[in-house]
Amino acid sequence: MRKRRNYLIFIIVALISLVIISSVFLYSHGKKKSNLSVDAMYILKNSESEGKVNISAIIYLTNTGSKSGDIKIVAYLLEKWKEIAVEKKEISIGEIKGKITKEISMYMEMGNGSYQLEVLVFENQLLKIKGGGWIETKYYESNGIYHADTSIQDVYFKRIH
Repeated sequence: MRKRRNYLIFIIVALISLVIISSVFLYSHGKKKSNLSVDAMYILKNSESEGKVNISAIIYLTNTGSKSGDIKIVAYLLEKWKEIAVEKKEISIGEIKGKITKEISMYMEMGNGSYQLEVLVFENQLLKIKGGGWIETKYYESNGIYHADTSIQDVYFKRIH
């Protein structure tokens, strides 16, 4: 009877220890992860000259988790339907603290036509988010003054890993 009681106490202590260790591990493991998302993207027309428009692609990158790893953003400006990049920008952001949104601007120049802007967000060299949108620039002259109408459409972002 005494052996059985000691055995039962041993099992209870082992189970309680296992539950405590598992809880501590899961809590500490889950707390250390970042949770990145791109919440919005806008195009700002900075200037226009004969045949060219200078824009800023502005994205809002949010981390709702703990401090992120090293963040790098790569953006490609592609000719629509051709999938040929006409410009590439890389921006190293570094770490992003938890519970914060950062505004990130990428400057680009484009001519008359339709383009696709692809944005890739990396954390510690792992692709985390992919997205972008279509940009269209219509450049015209009116009474000797050059104008550019620029629009963005079909903006999307999705989590990869």
